[in-house]
Amino acid sequence: MAAVAVGATQAQGLNAAGMAAADIFLEVLSLAAASGGHARTFVGRAGTGDLVATALAPTSRNRTAGELLAEGVPAEEIPGRVGQAVEALETVGLLAHALEGQSLEAPVITALAHLIEGSMPLDDWVALVRAKQPPPARFSRPSTWWARLKAWLLRR
Repeated sequence: MAAVAVGATQAQGLNAAGMAAADIFLEVLSLAAASGGHARTFVGRAGTGDLVATALAPTSRNRTAGELLAEGVPAEEIPGRVGQAVEALETVGLLAHALEGQSLEAPVITALAHLIEGSMPLDDWVALVRAKQPPPARFSRPSTWWARLKAWLLRR
C-alpha cells in the first residue's frame, strides 16, 4: 500500500513520497496496535524492509500502480497494463474499512482509497499528504516493574 502511495506522489518529489509512505505505515501500525499487534513486527525485514524495497524498485507492481494512478489511469485498467495482479489496489479499500471499523483516524489511507476508486483528484491527494501531520507514535509501557515483567513473560 505504501508503495502505491509512493508511486502516486513521486512526481512531486521524494519528500512527498516519503511523507506518503510514512503516513501509511503509521496508520497501518495504529490498526495493528489496536488489534493486539506489536510494533516490532513491522520494523523488521518483512515490514519496513519490504516497504523500502517495494517503494524504491522501479519495476514494483505497487509502485507502478501508483505511478499509473498519478497519470490518470483508472485502477481497473492498471493490472492489465502491469501484466499481473496488483493486490494493493484492492487491499487499500479493505484496510480503510478496517481502520474505520476500529474508529481509528486514517486520513491518508482513506484518501488513497478514494484516489484508487477515482473519487479523489490526484492534486487533492498530494495536498492532503503534504498537509497531514500525524501525531507522534506512542507505544505504551506497563506502569510498574511487575507489569513489565509479566508482559515480557507473556511475549515469550
